[in-house]
Formats: sequence, C-alpha cells, structure tokens
Amino acid sequence: PRSTLFPYTTLFRSSTSYNQDEAEELTIDSINHQGTTTVITLKEPLKYKHLAEVQKAEGQEFEMRAAVGLLSRNIVIQGDALSQDQQRGCHIKIDSLSREHYRYLAKISYAEIRYAGQAHNLGRYPINYHMIGNAPRSLVVGNSIHHTYYRGLGMRDVHMLKVQKNVIFATQGHGIFMEDGSETENIIE
Repeated sequence: PRSTLFPYTTLFRSSTSYNQDEAEELTIDSINHQGTTTVITLKEPLKYKHLAEVQKAEGQEFEMRAAVGLLSRNIVIQGDALSQDQQRGCHIKIDSLSREHYRYLAKISYAEIRYAGQAHNLGRYPINYHMIGNAPRSLVVGNSIHHTYYRGLGMRDVHMLKVQKNVIFATQGHGIFMEDGSETENIIE
C-alpha cells in the first residue's frame, strides 16, 4: 500500500565521489512496503551516481554506501524571510546565568531546524549549549539541522550531553562543534 506523506518530505543523499557538490537533496513521492522490502520512489531522478557496494582491501570487506538522511520533520523551527539574504537566522541557546548553578535541562528532539544560525557571530549556532556544566538529562536527539549559516550544534563547557540520531546537512562550518575542548563525557552518535 502507498503511504501518506506530509508535503515536502525531503531527504539528502551524500556524495560517494571526491566531489562534495554531488550531494543531492530530493523529494520523496511515495513509500511502498512489499513484504520485507521497502521501495522509496523519488519525484525526480538522481543527478549523480551514488555507490552502494562492498569493496575488498587488504583481505577485509568494506561497505561503501552513500549516507541518506530524512530532513523533514513535523515540527519546524526556522529563520524568517530575511534570513537567507542576511545569513542571520534563528538560534536556540541554552545558557547558564551562573556557572555555580548547573540545574539546566533542555531536551530538543525530532524537530527540523533550518535557516538558522548567524554567520560569523560566535556562539550564534542553530543549537548552542553554553556553559551549563553537567547535563546528564539534557539531549539533542533525532533532529534535522540543515541549511544553516553557522555550524549545526555548538557545545561550550557542557558535560554528559546526549547527541544522537541527528541529521546535519548543508551547514557553514562544523556540524558539531566543541568550543573550548574542555567538554567531557558527552555522547555523540
């Protein structure tokens, strides 16, 4: 049976060549389940060849496949109409008012964050955990962070933060950035 998708369900497929510009952003037309097989039909054909094979080197096998990530989410946090021209979009900042009070909790999960971050403005990343110390109950899970103007996720003096299952695509600069290098015990998957 054909599945129902919300409008503009998009995904990206990474390049498998030496040219990073061969990454593609595509729109899903349908998803069909046929027994144990799932068939995804795209609205437009791929422009580039993307490898999906097993290669051997020095007696070992390596799976060589393009990364594919779903960019669309039901909850969208984005900059306004001027963001693209000015490269100054929205940003989410979790900040400690006092370094002595590490009681902050922020859970950001399964949201689409786009047209975010502020180019060349330190600390104005789409998501920025800033000097909150130990954050064992905080997390950034399952988000899509794409088409940003300054990195994807920044962390400064934060410890024990869970960063898992996120898709970060088309950013200016790092996808995930540790600002000081003093950050410890974070889980990044």
